[in-house]
Amino acid sequence: MKVMHFGIIVFAVAVLFAGCATTRTAVPFSFVENEEESASIEIMGGNPGVWLVYFDKNELPQPAEETYWNPLSFPAGRPLEITVHAYYYQQSTTSTSAGVLGALISSVATSAIAASRNVDRDVLFTCPALEAGKAYKLVFRKGAGVSGENLLVLSNIETGKVVYEQGFENK
Repeated sequence: MKVMHFGIIVFAVAVLFAGCATTRTAVPFSFVENEEESASIEIMGGNPGVWLVYFDKNELPQPAEETYWNPLSFPAGRPLEITVHAYYYQQSTTSTSAGVLGALISSVATSAIAASRNVDRDVLFTCPALEAGKAYKLVFRKGAGVSGENLLVLSNIETGKVVYEQGFENK
């Protein structure tokens, strides 16, 4: 009987700490009615990452539970104005090898640098006309250095070639 109680406790603790592992599923979404006149863009999350806010002043509808919209189909053959949210959060790390005072100074300096590199803002991405039937990927790249350059990079998925880059300031 004790073994069964122990097993139940272990199971309960495992569920409590692990939770239910769920994965989200990508579901395509289209801003066009005729798919033959469209191009798709995979908008890449992560850190750094980006997500769609508006296209032609239209927001995405809420996806079904445990899903997200990706890739997105846009009209081909004309420039697009897409508002995206770009984000990057640098983790600050500290070392205790320099003693308590050294660790404190290091922590403050590292936190200040991390704060100056962090990005969390909406950006208007002026996308060039896309070719119908092609698939693209939009990523946010954070450059090296204290502040680091902020770039939205659109590339052709099939060829891997960069189609367009747009820099922006971290305001």
